[in-house]
Amino acid sequence: MSTVILVGETDGRGIKDVSQQVAGVAAGMGEVIGLVIGKNVSESAMKLAAGKVVIADDERLEYYDPVKYASIVSQVVQKNSATKVLMGATTMGKDLG
Repeated sequence: MSTVILVGETDGRGIKDVSQQVAGVAAGMGEVIGLVIGKNVSESAMKLAAGKVVIADDERLEYYDPVKYASIVSQVVQKNSATKVLMGATTMGKDLG
């Protein structure tokens, strides 16, 4: 079974709807590992519809930085031998993808 990394986005109140929609698609593709990156995102991350969630919560991640975020995604992909990475078609998702 393949492993899918789902990059979840937060909106300050919780996980964005688009990330939950992508989680539904990911569920049919293999084992889903959610990844939420940012500052003070731990509580929101637990709402992501994924069997396992990796949280990168640090004050240095408060604002989207493509280099930092891509490095984190890459590390999670390698550590879990993931074959796919999914994210919403948001401005951040398109840039990060």
